Amino acid sequence: MMFKSARFNTYLTVALLLIVLCPGCETTGKKKEDKDVSILSLHLQTDQLDGPHIKHITVFRAAPIYLNVEEDAYVDSGNIVAAAVADDNGSYDIQIKFDMHGSVLLDQMTSGNRNKRIAVFCKWDKETRWLSAKLINRRAFDGIYTFTPDASREEVERIVRGLNNVAKKMIKKNKL
Repeated sequence: MMFKSARFNTYLTVALLLIVLCPGCETTGKKKEDKDVSILSLHLQTDQLDGPHIKHITVFRAAPIYLNVEEDAYVDSGNIVAAAVADDNGSYDIQIKFDMHGSVLLDQMTSGNRNKRIAVFCKWDKETRWLSAKLINRRAFDGIYTFTPDASREEVERIVRGLNNVAKKMIKKNKL
């Protein structure tokens, strides 16, 4: 009888050590980062000064640019497959990869509107801001759009994480 009791105590001791020394299991709860959500939309600059579907915006906080854009987004978060932070000679860009539908819309937007701007609107956490107004100088036929945002590195990483979370949810939803 003493032999079985000693073996039981050894197992109990090992189990208690594992509980104390090993970090807690994260499978039961989601990390805060997994719940982050970012909404992004691309709006085309328009030559019209006023109208029911025209929005007057200000882009860039340090050196503002004033634009008139179409109120309705050309492409939005529902078309994003993935987002990434891309380092660019000391600064950082946001690189967006669109799905097939978003790629076609981006191609149409950039091929027919040279010398106009694409205004990027984003909403994350409690922040809402126009991040960029990149001039269209070439056709974006590959479904990838890269821009330098008016945001800190931390904000950019948070935005990209939220866009990827939304993209995962959209992909999962579309597979069902």
